[in-house]
Amino acid sequence: MAAKPSFELRLRVLNAVHDAPGNSLRERIKFVADKTFIDGLSAHPHRFTWRTISTWLYRHKSRGIATLENKTRSDKDAYRKVQVNQLAEAIHEVLPTLAHNKVGVIPKSVLYRVLLQRGLLSRSQLAPTTFYRMIRTHQLLDDKAVQKQRLSFAMQFANQLWQADTLYGPTIKQADGQWRKTFLIAFIDDASGVVTHAEFFYRDNTENMVLAFRSALYKRGKPECLYFNNGANYSVKEILQACVRLDIHLSHAPIRDGAAKGKIERFFRGFRDRFLTLHPSFASLEELNRLTHEWVEGPIQFEVA
Repeated sequence: MAAKPSFELRLRVLNAVHDAPGNSLRERIKFVADKTFIDGLSAHPHRFTWRTISTWLYRHKSRGIATLENKTRSDKDAYRKVQVNQLAEAIHEVLPTLAHNKVGVIPKSVLYRVLLQRGLLSRSQLAPTTFYRMIRTHQLLDDKAVQKQRLSFAMQFANQLWQADTLYGPTIKQADGQWRKTFLIAFIDDASGVVTHAEFFYRDNTENMVLAFRSALYKRGKPECLYFNNGANYSVKEILQACVRLDIHLSHAPIRDGAAKGKIERFFRGFRDRFLTLHPSFASLEELNRLTHEWVEGPIQFEVA
């Protein structure tokens, strides 16, 4: 691949346009576009199209001489669509379900194809060459390396990923003297740790799950990804259809893998220790939700017990 023209060469080209013959700027640019320039730094010959020269002239005139410098992309060597820890999480989910070949390895091409088939990644997110490079660079087929990446599993920006789960809550005495169990359905933003919505219900079912999800969307907007457990309420077609309509990627945590849902599990632990222990009883579901909302939205949740 030919070397990029140096900053000095670009200035020489613009000076050549200034001194070129012609009655209009377009004529002078086309005159220079027919010439060959030797880069004094690399000794490479260069010829430039009139469109390239016009672009340099426009940038120089509108934004100054600094725009002619060769700049390194700010995101060079960074993965812009899939983070390493996100890929490690997906590999951790898929790898145990694949069989080794005759020489005792799982081909990376097979692993990549299965990740696409299961909807954990898409080709537009991760091209095969990038996938192979990430595997090689970060040793993502090594169990210890994968676990290290998973422990740092976190998104960079808000609404990139929400985690969700259900917590068994306190029982509430009803007017007829019966006691009813409650269930807290909660969503948490992976990057910021903000609880996008948390609400208690008397039943842990699909209808209440959809209601809680809808409230979270109204309050905090639409996430790019949802990370659920494998419970029946989180795997129903209603949730899948909603995610398809809203263009939300849906992923489920591996069975019996609590570390995969670390953010929501830590919230539940703090909720038990710093909220439920201070409120031994509740007169109604409405009171429980009102106090929960005040605690979640207020600063008290961040205080050390």
